Amino acid sequence: MEIRVGFSTTTNWFSRIIRWVTKSKVSHTYIRVHDKFFDQIFVLHVERVMYMVRGEDFDKENMPYEEYVINDKRLNVSMKKNLKHLHQLKSPMKKSWPQRLL
Repeated sequence: MEIRVGFSTTTNWFSRIIRWVTKSKVSHTYIRVHDKFFDQIFVLHVERVMYMVRGEDFDKENMPYEEYVINDKRLNVSMKKNLKHLHQLKSPMKKSWPQRLL
């Protein structure tokens, strides 16, 4: 499996504060994954809660700065084990609060 760990920012006030305090060009990290079943790229990122969105939607609202490719067969097991909480993610279309991720 291949994932990409990326660094990004946005134009919102919170991102600007993070960049100012850290003296950095980026304010957030994300994980980009290609799902073979759906043949889609999904991005996992946090904005108060964890979201999973289509890559093209993420790129519309965020400014990816740099991505690093990690390609390792051990990721198949790790991603399945650690993303078992996907049903708890907050959908951008849904207004209910998600359960807390551990």
